[in-house]
Amino acid sequence: MQTRLAAPQPSRLLPSSSNGFHLYGKSMKYDESHRTPEARLNEAQQIGAHLRTLRIARGMTQSEAAARAGVSRSTAVLLEQGDESRTLSQVLRYLHALEPELTLAGLLTGKSAAVRVFNEAPRVQRVYKSNASAGRKAEQDPYDF
Repeated sequence: MQTRLAAPQPSRLLPSSSNGFHLYGKSMKYDESHRTPEARLNEAQQIGAHLRTLRIARGMTQSEAAARAGVSRSTAVLLEQGDESRTLSQVLRYLHALEPELTLAGLLTGKSAAVRVFNEAPRVQRVYKSNASAGRKAEQDPYDF
């Protein structure tokens, strides 16, 4: 008679303030946000905001930029959110995918011509008619959309 052994369950380490390790299934991630000073977390968010502005100024989607950088779209989202656990290599590859000649220092000091043009361009705003004026206009000209 054979005895059946239960399949081993993957161990899970819950988030702990003492070591910061998280083990979910087979991948192990390290949460550094509790060890990182608030000023550095803000800088990471600023870098992410600069990357997002550059991507939009260059007319790229996150998917396009991520594919060019060799990262997943979810990583691109995290980079643009300023997630502090992203590696410097990922940040530099994403930057290179957006504008190959731009350095990280240039990104932070606003040396991108695309971003300057984007910021100086007039913004188009939609204007919505109030209900009162829309009603009067409908009475005057029923064919004016």
